[in-house]
Amino acid sequence: MIEKAAHPTYRYDASLGVASQPMAATDFFLPELADGDDRFIGPMATGIKVDCFVDGHDTFRAMGLSAAGATSSVFFATWMFGHSRDPRVALVDPAAVAKVLRDRGIKRRPTTWVRLFGALAEHGVDVRVILCDFDAVQAPDNHLGAWRTHAMLFAEARRVERVTGMRRLHVIASLHPATIETLSLTHTIDDEMRPKLTRIVGRIAAMPRAARQAALQLRPGIWEFIDVSPAFVPTVQASPDWRMFPVSHHQKMMIIDGGLAYCGGLDLASTRADTQRHDSVLRRWHDVHCRVDGAVARDLARGFVGRWTAERAAFETRVAEFTTAHPRIGLDTQVPTATLTLPSPPPAGAGAASAQMLRTTSVPSNVFSVPNTVRDDVLRSYRNAIERAQKYVYIENQYVRDTRIGDWVETAADAHQNLVIIVVVPVAPEEVTPAGTAADPITEDGMALQSGLLRRLASEHAGRFGVYSVVAKARGGRPVRPTDSPPPPTGFRSRQIYLHSKVLITDDEFAIVGSANANPRSFRIDTEACVAFHHPATVTGLRHTLWRELLGNPPGLATWTPPDFIARWNAVATANEAAATPAARRGFVVPHNPARFPGSSRAFVPDAFTGLTEQDEEAAPA
Repeated sequence: MIEKAAHPTYRYDASLGVASQPMAATDFFLPELADGDDRFIGPMATGIKVDCFVDGHDTFRAMGLSAAGATSSVFFATWMFGHSRDPRVALVDPAAVAKVLRDRGIKRRPTTWVRLFGALAEHGVDVRVILCDFDAVQAPDNHLGAWRTHAMLFAEARRVERVTGMRRLHVIASLHPATIETLSLTHTIDDEMRPKLTRIVGRIAAMPRAARQAALQLRPGIWEFIDVSPAFVPTVQASPDWRMFPVSHHQKMMIIDGGLAYCGGLDLASTRADTQRHDSVLRRWHDVHCRVDGAVARDLARGFVGRWTAERAAFETRVAEFTTAHPRIGLDTQVPTATLTLPSPPPAGAGAASAQMLRTTSVPSNVFSVPNTVRDDVLRSYRNAIERAQKYVYIENQYVRDTRIGDWVETAADAHQNLVIIVVVPVAPEEVTPAGTAADPITEDGMALQSGLLRRLASEHAGRFGVYSVVAKARGGRPVRPTDSPPPPTGFRSRQIYLHSKVLITDDEFAIVGSANANPRSFRIDTEACVAFHHPATVTGLRHTLWRELLGNPPGLATWTPPDFIARWNAVATANEAAATPAARRGFVVPHNPARFPGSSRAFVPDAFTGLTEQDEEAAPA
C-alpha cells in the first residue's frame, strides 16, 4: 500500500486564489527498481520527445510511416488486431507508406498492416508480434479473432521465408496463464461454461465437413473441453476439466528499432481509425496514443523482450497441449519460435520532457482466484499524481471504476480547496444491451462501482466536479452489433461516440497516456503499458487538443483558468443537451448521468474482474 503523499508548506498563488507550490519533475515519478525484464521500473528519463495523437486516423497514419522506416526491428503488442471476422487492417495512408519504402529501395506497395510487416521482414527487419489470446468460451469471438490473425500473419511469415530463406516475421498468440477453476457454492463452473460451449460446438457441427475442420483449427482453446468425431463433429465432453482464463494482455504498443515507441489506448483496427470529426458511418471512436523516443522507448522495448521470452515458451507448451488433445484437427503455427534479445541502445531522446514507462502485470495466484500483482506502476502513479494535484484533475477514460480514486481526490481537495475535477466517460459501456440493461453480473458490478464513485465525487466536491460524455452530431451510423452502444439518452437523438481513451492530466504539468483503464482490472491484473510524462508545454498542448475537439473549439480556450473550467464545460454540455438538432451542437460534450446505468453490486464478483466480458465491437457468430 502506498503512503499518502505528504503536502509541504505552500506558497500563495494569487492567480488561483489557492495555496500552491510548483513541484519538481522528480516528484511525479516512481523510484527506479533494478530487476528482471518483467519486474524492473526504469528511472525517470529526461530529454524525451513526447508526441500525442488524438483519435485513430492520425495515430495509425503516424504509426504506419514510422514502421515503414524501420531498419532493424519492429516489436508489436496488441489486445486486438482487426476484428474476429477479418484481421486485415488497411493502412490509413498506403501511398505515403509506399513512398517511405520506395525511398529505401523497397518496391513493395502494401495496403494492409500484415503486408507491411511482411515487406519489412522481407528486407531484413526482425518483426515480432504478440497477439492477446482470450478465453475460448467466455470470449469466443475474441479468441477466434486472435487465431484468425495468427493464421494470416503466419501465412505472411511463410511467404517471407520462401522468398528469403530466413524467418524474420514471428507471431505468438499469448494467453494470460491465470485461471479460475471454481465459482461459488451456488453457481458452478460447469453451469457457466457448458451452455456457452454447447452453442459454439452446435454452430460448428452444423457446418459442412471441410468448414468444420477449418472452424476447429481457429478455436484451439476449446479443444481440451471437447470430443471430435472422425468427421470433425465436436461435442462437449461429459466431464471436462474446466478452466476459465479471466485475465488479458491489454498492452497496445509498437517499438521501432528499439528507440521509437507508440503506446496508448488504440488497438490496431479499421473501426478505430476515426477522425476528430467523428462522422464515420461505421464506428465513432475517441482514443489517445503517444509516441516517445530515447530511454523510455528503450524501456518499452525491454518490457516487450521480457514478454516475448516468457510468453513464447508458454505458447509453445500450449500448442503442444492442443496437438496432443486432437492431432487430427491440425494447428499450423510457427513453433519453435525464435528467441529475442534487446536491440542496441538507441540515440538519446530528442525532446525536453521527463518521462517513465508504467506497467501492470500479474501472475497466477496459488491461493486465491484473483492473480497476484507483480507490477502496479499505473496504480501508484495515478495515486501519486491525483493526491499531489493542486489546480485540477482531468480523467478521460473508458472505465472509471476504482473507488480508491475518491480517496485520492479527497486528499488533494483537503489541501487545495479550489481543486477542480473533470471526468469524461462513455454514455455507457458497450456491454450494455439495447434495452439498457447489463449483459451479465460482472458488467452490472462494474457499473455499480463507477456510478457510486461518480456520485461520491459529485456529493463531496459540489461545484468543483463535472462528469460528461460525448455523443455524435449526426443521427446516422448504425451500431455494428446490437450491444455496440446503448440507445441515445432521452433528448440526445444520436448515439454516443465511444470514449475509449485512458488519459490522466493534472495541473498542466503531468500526464499519463496508455492502455490502462481507471479500474481494478487495469490497476491490478491485466497486462498494461502506459507512459507518464512531465512537460508543461506538451501536457497543456494535449489538454487543449482534447478540449478543442470535445468542446467544439470554444473561443479563448487557451486563456481559461481552473476556477472557470466547470462553468465552461457545463455551459457547452447543457447547451448541447438542449440543442434543437444534433447538428446544432458545439462539439460533442453532454452531461453524464450516473443514475442512468446504476448497475448493481454483486458480492461474488471480485472488483478486479469487472470488465471480464469486454468483447470486440465487431464480434459476430462463426
